[in-house]
Amino acid sequence: MNREVRQYYTSRLKMRKLDAEGLYEKLKYFYLYFRDGDYFKEKLGIRSDILPERAKNKAAMVLKYQIFPLESWSPEKVVEEKLFEAIEFLYDHVSQPGELCEVLSCCCVVSLEYDGYDTEAGRDEFRREMNGILIDYNGGYVLHANGEINPVKGNGGA
Repeated sequence: MNREVRQYYTSRLKMRKLDAEGLYEKLKYFYLYFRDGDYFKEKLGIRSDILPERAKNKAAMVLKYQIFPLESWSPEKVVEEKLFEAIEFLYDHVSQPGELCEVLSCCCVVSLEYDGYDTEAGRDEFRREMNGILIDYNGGYVLHANGEINPVKGNGGA
C-alpha cells in the first residue's frame, strides 16, 4: 500500500469495509470535491456550475454507458465494474489548476482564468486521495500511476 495514503482509525483497524454502494457514496463526494476545485475543467470543461454535453458524450463514447451526472446514478448502475471504470475515466481527465490570473478579453472585460494546469500533480493528488477510499473496498484495491485499479497484494478481488 502506498505510504502516502492517510488511513484513519477505522481503516487502519480494518473496521471500515465498503461495499459497492458505500464506494459509490464515497465516489460522489470525491467527484464533487475535485469538480469544485476545477480539476476536470481543462480536459472535460466540467466546473461546479457546468456539466458540458461534450463531457457526457465522451464518457458515454469511451465507456459505452453514461456516468454523468455522477452524483445521481440509479441503483442498478452501482456495480464494481462501472464504479472502477468511472474512477479510471476521471483519473485520465484530471489536472490540477494553477494560479488564478486576471485576463483581459478583446471586449475589455476582465475575467479570472488559471495560468495553466498540471496533469501529473492532479493525478498524484487524485490517486493518493482515491487510494485512501479504495483500501476499504472489498479487501482493498489500489489505483496505480498508469490509471488501472487492481487488488492490493494478498487480495484476490471479488
